[in-house]
Amino acid sequence: SLHNSPCLRAMAAELPLAGVRVLELSIAIAAPSAGQVLGDYGADVVKVEPPSGDTQRYMVSGLGKEDPDPYKNSPHFYSVNRGKRSVILDLKSKAGMTAIHALLSKSDVFLSSYRYESLQRLGLDGESLLRSYPRLVICPMTGWGMEGPDAGKPVYDVAGFWARSGAAAAHTDAGGYPAVLAPGFGDMATGLAAVGGICAALLGRERSGKGCVLTTSLLRAGLHCNAWAMSSYFAFGRVVKWGERDRTGNPLATVYKAKDDTTFWIIGFESARHWPTTVRAVDRPSWLDDPCYKTPRDRRKNEKQLVKGLDAIFATKTRGEWAAIFDAEGLWWAPVLDASEAAVDAQAAAAGSFVDCPVSEKAKATGRSSVTMVAAPVDFLGTRPGAKRPTPELGEHSQEIIDELGLDDKTRADLLAQSKPKCKL
Repeated sequence: SLHNSPCLRAMAAELPLAGVRVLELSIAIAAPSAGQVLGDYGADVVKVEPPSGDTQRYMVSGLGKEDPDPYKNSPHFYSVNRGKRSVILDLKSKAGMTAIHALLSKSDVFLSSYRYESLQRLGLDGESLLRSYPRLVICPMTGWGMEGPDAGKPVYDVAGFWARSGAAAAHTDAGGYPAVLAPGFGDMATGLAAVGGICAALLGRERSGKGCVLTTSLLRAGLHCNAWAMSSYFAFGRVVKWGERDRTGNPLATVYKAKDDTTFWIIGFESARHWPTTVRAVDRPSWLDDPCYKTPRDRRKNEKQLVKGLDAIFATKTRGEWAAIFDAEGLWWAPVLDASEAAVDAQAAAAGSFVDCPVSEKAKATGRSSVTMVAAPVDFLGTRPGAKRPTPELGEHSQEIIDELGLDDKTRADLLAQSKPKCKL
């Protein structure tokens, strides 16, 4: 295993962000997911929560349901907050603001998804913070961007990342409805954008000695991910759509169903190259000389007809049977897996996609000793990124963190008095 290589272990004795402290003031998914990845890469992430906690603690399955047991019923919160330390601070109080500035003075990165107007009212906006902490890397994450007529509007990722970016319209079905985006999908992509920017800013600080303000938004990340459609429009004035499987423009790059009702994607994006392989796999040699299918342009012109023909052929065998044929012929393809199948997929496991994380003492009381989560998407070979501590209960580390700040006795007492969780339920 590359992870166990003595040479690589010696070269990567610790994770690259070891010694970096991230102060996270955020809710929901986008910014917390960025903090989680930074923590997996070695950073000490301190999550500041109000007495009522991050609202995501009480959300279940993206349906808005609430429950007082966040470990049992909020896997989404747990998956993007593992490995952090949680401190309760009431930022409406003098003691709370004293504490957050003490934390800022000891931090390398400030990450927040609070509305920027709220950060400005608290004096935690980028310009104010750089004056006081010139080496700080500051990353406010927004929905719509920092400026513009709608910058202050409320948003979730389905609105900013998916709907307004053009991505939803590019995936529209025959009835004219865009595909519904899974909860958190755009948040996670935007979180990764923030991680990349923060790491670049930390590298820049090593060279210049100066911090900076960087930002990303759901809208910007959505447009970035929708670059194929946008570039087609900018170059050719074409508005492309992929929501219907028989109008992708290439019937060798779409989804099909097998006899056992399972689905798979064939991925012959280089149509001229992959056409002979496809013909061999489906045993239709006459199609090579069929004028309807002879060139990529012919196949695009007769796409619906060809998809219908392939549908009839693929319905004659199970996905497992087709898999053997595809692999023997060298046809490029992939199975369409649901979560239960992806969780036990041998290739996903071999690629390091999952990590067993420790659980809190509260969770241990239910019989759990660890919980499986999706790993951060990058490995540093020779090390094992992942949470070294459980996802924190609300305010679990309040006293520990407050004691680290060296504050006067009265401020410390005020903070400890405020640090009791106040569940909204």
